[in-house]
Amino acid sequence: FWDLENEIKLYEERGYSTKDMEIKLHRSFAFPFFLLSMLLLSSFFTLGTRFNENNWTYLLLAMIASILIYFFNDFSAVLGKTERLPVEISVWMPTAIVFLFSFIGIIHANQK
Repeated sequence: FWDLENEIKLYEERGYSTKDMEIKLHRSFAFPFFLLSMLLLSSFFTLGTRFNENNWTYLLLAMIASILIYFFNDFSAVLGKTERLPVEISVWMPTAIVFLFSFIGIIHANQK
């Protein structure tokens, strides 16, 4: 992690593609925020339950949401590798979207 910037500069000097290294660097920076957004998403699913309801539906929805987020995260990284999106946007976009949806969901669940 600490030498990624130096390796990126070395690869650029030698003429190699640095997209994989840049994605790895930005994913390292975004990972704590991604974990925070997933924690907020899990709290949204936890706050949405009631004791007298069937919790299997919330469990199923949470599992489907986490699988979709996982694939969305990888899909956006591929868009960054193929230069369809800038690397910074492709790495930080899933984190920002999950954070936004989970924050809005928590506010909505608290208002109930």
